[in-house]
Amino acid sequence: MGSSGKRMLRAGLKRFGAETASRILSRPTVRSTVRSQIRRLLTGNRERLTEEIPEVEQTAQRIVEALRGKIPNPACLGIDGIAGAGKSSLGRSLSGKLELRWQTLYARDVCKAVNLQPGVIYENQRLFRTQDIDRFDALLYVDAPLPVAKQRVLQRDRANTILDFFDFEKLKRFGDAVFEATDGEAIEIPDSFAKLKLRPAGGFRNRENLAERLKEAGFTPGDLCREEMLFLLYEGRPRKGIRPYVKLGAYNSDIAAGIAAGLMAAMRRLS
Repeated sequence: MGSSGKRMLRAGLKRFGAETASRILSRPTVRSTVRSQIRRLLTGNRERLTEEIPEVEQTAQRIVEALRGKIPNPACLGIDGIAGAGKSSLGRSLSGKLELRWQTLYARDVCKAVNLQPGVIYENQRLFRTQDIDRFDALLYVDAPLPVAKQRVLQRDRANTILDFFDFEKLKRFGDAVFEATDGEAIEIPDSFAKLKLRPAGGFRNRENLAERLKEAGFTPGDLCREEMLFLLYEGRPRKGIRPYVKLGAYNSDIAAGIAAGLMAAMRRLS
């Protein structure tokens, strides 16, 4: 490659990098993630600190009242719902009111069976489809609408690129399905998105109920886990883990614009 070709290539690559980076960094989700990392370096906390939310406290109190008389001293609770639904805020509030420890489980945790302990409130957006939920005295599903959940993710200002990379619609659809397939009366908590189910005498039986639905649809459940059952039921093949919820090509339009800008810069250098 001659010197003119090298200059053209350098100009194109420089323009491509600048245009692509500018477009990606202009996204609110990416800017939030950058702020989160800076905040972590400066304060040790990735998430913007928020004050106690009165609505969450009221919801937690109503849940305590719903448990009272049926399970006055629950030993273990599970909270599920998509990111931004309000699981963590609700779990923290309930922790103080019920004198239970609150623990967030992450994707790496629920990819295997967690040794669920009494005295703890566990929360994760795939909790009810991956863990032995019969260890819980009660289940709480925070059924926040997608627009509400996504807006809350942006407001909390922490690693918001999950909005770009994860299929929230699929996560919620599967969350709705597994909670609905769980035995027990769904108790609506007034003025909130929370729903409560107490463990029936025969257990929650969500695996058995999902297996029956698969048989009705013409599938053989075999020894599939609940998450694999959900994928087989809704997408025709068994899958599990966090990867099937990942959206590919989140920044394709930004990269394409960068390529176009780079080619234009290279052509100008050529002329």
